[in-house]
Amino acid sequence: MRIPLLAGRAFSEQDRQGAPQVTVVNQAFARQFFLDQNVIGKHVRAGLRTGPWREIIGIVGNVKQLGLDHPELPETYVPYLQEPTSDMDVVLRAAGDPLSSAAAVNAAVRAVDANQPVYDVATMDQRLSESIAPQRFNALLVGMFALLALGLGAIGIYGVLAYSVAQRTHEIGVRVALGARREDVLVLVVGEGMRLVALGMGIGLPGALALTRLLRSLLFGVKPSDPVTLLAVSVGLALVAALACYLPARRATKIDPMVTLRCE
Repeated sequence: MRIPLLAGRAFSEQDRQGAPQVTVVNQAFARQFFLDQNVIGKHVRAGLRTGPWREIIGIVGNVKQLGLDHPELPETYVPYLQEPTSDMDVVLRAAGDPLSSAAAVNAAVRAVDANQPVYDVATMDQRLSESIAPQRFNALLVGMFALLALGLGAIGIYGVLAYSVAQRTHEIGVRVALGARREDVLVLVVGEGMRLVALGMGIGLPGALALTRLLRSLLFGVKPSDPVTLLAVSVGLALVAALACYLPARRATKIDPMVTLRCE
């Protein structure tokens, strides 16, 4: 499983029935019960309190046993030869497609016991995918609503600026007639739209920071107030808003001042 050994030793073939009872603990166990002291050589009861006293022979890294959204719990490991169980999970590391080795594993088990069933075979990627399936679904749902909100926001900005340009046709025509360049008109309209966008982002960012705690359960390895994520989202919103502002602004630059003044 590539769980790192941090101190002491791992289990060996000598750790069997009749040998001294041993156990390996993780960092969380050593930190919680021994305050990060040197625990090698100390004795604990692993599992049930009625179990035998076991000597700690090693410390290994923490593993998220219950899921990525759960903290690392204090854990003890015991050798199978000292505490066998009626069922077990076998982890196999293979080169290439792991599922291609399933038939060979099944044959090896049947060679030992033809009546022993082998079931629930899956790759580690599949196990990981299953463990985060609810979070992935929630994240997908939130993402779809976010895209819908982004689209509605862009349509709203476009509609407001298009209406503003239609209402200010005479003003824009006069500006062009007095010498305003089309670039000036473009900057005027886009600037007004982006000022509204900046005001909305100024209000939305504090609200987003306040609501990110609700999304904590959907995040793995990313803080709810991650500055890189917030910056990337802000830049994306600004680009979409700039495009929504550009379309009516481009229409404004095509206003013919002569036609406008003649109509007035």
